[in-house]
Amino acid sequence: MAWVNGLQDVVAAGTELSEVNGEVGKLSYRGRAVADLVGHFDYEDVAYLLWYGEMPSAEQKTSLNELFFCGRQAASEVFDVIDHLPPSLDAMNAAAIGLLCMRAQSSDESDARTPAWYTAAFPVLLLRHHANQHGLAKARPDIRAGHVATYLYLLRGGLMPTREEVQALEAYMILTMEHSLNASAFAGRVAASTRANTARALVAALMTMTGPLHGGAPSLVLDMFDAIGSPARVDEWLEQELASGRRLMGFGHRVYRTVDPRAKALYNIAANSLAGQDSLVLAQAVERRAVELLAAAKPGRRLHPNVEYWAACVLRSLDIPHSLFTATFATSRMAGWCAHILEQRQCDKLIRPQAVYVSTR
Repeated sequence: MAWVNGLQDVVAAGTELSEVNGEVGKLSYRGRAVADLVGHFDYEDVAYLLWYGEMPSAEQKTSLNELFFCGRQAASEVFDVIDHLPPSLDAMNAAAIGLLCMRAQSSDESDARTPAWYTAAFPVLLLRHHANQHGLAKARPDIRAGHVATYLYLLRGGLMPTREEVQALEAYMILTMEHSLNASAFAGRVAASTRANTARALVAALMTMTGPLHGGAPSLVLDMFDAIGSPARVDEWLEQELASGRRLMGFGHRVYRTVDPRAKALYNIAANSLAGQDSLVLAQAVERRAVELLAAAKPGRRLHPNVEYWAACVLRSLDIPHSLFTATFATSRMAGWCAHILEQRQCDKLIRPQAVYVSTR
């Protein structure tokens, strides 16, 4: 029997949630190109699309906004747990504990309130622990603002973000909300296939994202920019890295063989947010030269900037700490994980692949 380590190119599920076509650089949610959603809909709208297959009506949107608000309020009920966790604990781990401690809002796991409730609760728990870790001001999650605006409000200890800041982060969160059967989504589906409840399935996905091969690349891109320092050093630094066999952070993707469509959209956001700044000039210079050098060093690989490259620039422009980059990614991905859990529940079949025994004797 043949097998594939890492399950690369193995089809493990059918999904209606998203289509990723790496050959042509296409990403769509429920048949709608993701780049067309950015700037026209907010995070809650697109989450609803993933969960239920359509954009919410005005009445449904009102109810959805109320569910997000109630989810944030429910998260605050376990602040006593979060406030007693050791500061050394990673914020994502702390938020995962908080999710597991929250009271179930319904005994019925098919309840339509569940995905909005957990999606809204996660960043509240996350940012509460982050504030505790760093001695920052702590704001209550009781404002009637959108999901993304509330994230920045809590991060900044009660300071409201500007409209432009919300638009930039909302673009990032919509673009990274869902990406087919990635490692964390698969982990969440495996847990859901056992009929574990939503919180436990989400924690399985969350812990999978903590691995550096999945959720940690944007901060490494900024480390690269900091190491290069200025456009004058781009050629020398990149050539040394490639000669040493080290990977250039933010280039290439497991799926995309052309430009990552999310990177295209995020470049436009970064170019607007960082217009005229030295950091944008450096990022543009690194991109141009890295693509040239990679094409020469690895012919046929078609290595382009991926979503993490320009995401790093957007997140830095919003003053989001490096330590929260992966957690911010997880905040955006909560809606996608919930969608996978809902879809897996409809299938209701235990995921149980085989392993081929390989004798060592």
